Amino acid sequence: QAIILIDEYDNAVNRSEGDVKSKIVEFMRIMMASALKDNDSLRFGVVTGVFQTAKENIFSGLNNLYVNNVFSSDFSEMFGFTEQEVKDMLGYYGHPEKLGEVKEWYDGYRFGGAEIYNPWSILNYVNERCSADSYWVNTGNPEMISESIMMNGPEGLKVITDLYNGEAVLARLNRSMVFEELDSMDGLLSLLVASGYLKAVPADEGQWELRLVNKEVKDGLLRQLVTGRWKAAYMNGLSKALLEGSPDDARIALETSLDAHLDSKLTRDERYYQAFTLGLLNCLTAGYYVRSEYRGGKGYADIAVIPRNGKGPSVIIELKDADPGTKDEQMEAIAEEAAGQIERLRYYSDLHG
Repeated sequence: QAIILIDEYDNAVNRSEGDVKSKIVEFMRIMMASALKDNDSLRFGVVTGVFQTAKENIFSGLNNLYVNNVFSSDFSEMFGFTEQEVKDMLGYYGHPEKLGEVKEWYDGYRFGGAEIYNPWSILNYVNERCSADSYWVNTGNPEMISESIMMNGPEGLKVITDLYNGEAVLARLNRSMVFEELDSMDGLLSLLVASGYLKAVPADEGQWELRLVNKEVKDGLLRQLVTGRWKAAYMNGLSKALLEGSPDDARIALETSLDAHLDSKLTRDERYYQAFTLGLLNCLTAGYYVRSEYRGGKGYADIAVIPRNGKGPSVIIELKDADPGTKDEQMEAIAEEAAGQIERLRYYSDLHG
């Protein structure tokens, strides 16, 4: 008897439209029924994917399906390494002292009630002589997540910004996640949980407390969702200008990248510009802390760039937006107000250079 494993069954359906999608759905429905129902040659079958395509009726020819997801406990410790397994592995390779670093970078996943380390990242970490890096996050394609964030508008970007800053977000999650719900906030957050970016812990009144799972995801998330869409030349141009203290070059670099890549329909408030600018500056994170909503002086700066080793310039950025068609002199006044706000609230009081 055969064992049939079907991986990412939902991918072709969710990435197709119109007549092509109809043909794919019909093929999948017939194939699933033929392979997985009334098949005397079948021992068992496993179907995996991120979404349940409930509205497509792909499984209409089947019955008695058992669904496991990140909230299920049946196989909770089989999706990665437990802490004891990680300790054993680090001890075997002669680096037991690395547990703290590994925990910061690759722990934090939760399946059912089990805390799990990312297996792909751990194996690569050991293979690279215990060198911490973003191994798993860099293998993913965040296109669908980016689209969901855009569909949720400013609220979606605000949630991503809050999570990036280490804050917890309370939400009601859909355990039976379907592709058609991505334009809702619950859909976006359910997608981030199902695809491994967020850790979900039960909270009060049927809600879940959500946080970014670890340092690998935090370092990679913004780079994947924002900077992957824009050329490195724009990132490096803006970063270079800021660190050299050249406002004219910074203005030109930012203006060029905005004109080339952002449609005015998307830039509805400061949050869009904040996320966009954070993405452009993310190439600095090897030597600098890039922080949004940085608490300094008597308030919170939109963006702060702070040298990790204390050497080099620090940068404070305060963002303002105006309606399309605002005259140049009004824009100048708004910019002066931003600069005055930095001075008045002394966002830079704890920084040097």
